[in-house]
Amino acid sequence: MKIEVIDTQRNGIQLVKVEGRLDASFSSQLEDEIDKVLEQKTKSIILDFSEVTYLSSSGLRVLLSINKETKGDGGLVLINLRDIVKKVIQVAELHDYLTQAETVEEAMAILEAKRKAK
Repeated sequence: MKIEVIDTQRNGIQLVKVEGRLDASFSSQLEDEIDKVLEQKTKSIILDFSEVTYLSSSGLRVLLSINKETKGDGGLVLINLRDIVKKVIQVAELHDYLTQAETVEEAMAILEAKRKAK
């Protein structure tokens, strides 16, 4: 699994690209990287899942944890999800809980609107 924090932080929003399988072997790695991002005063996170090929229950747990950590200050948006990953989120009935978008721009707009609504 590869995790890349893209240096495009804008208005407290950080883009993170995730590649590979998000399963029990690598979910803690993602959690550790996101913790480092949040320590840098980031309020919101966009996770680019365009290269994520598998999502397990351990991966879902990490996504729920990140969502909870960022909810009060900004939020989490998942972008570019493959059909197999979307299906896992849907089967787990988390599609209404985990915000999804198609593009970085759409995700930014969602997060900025959430911030303004507070």
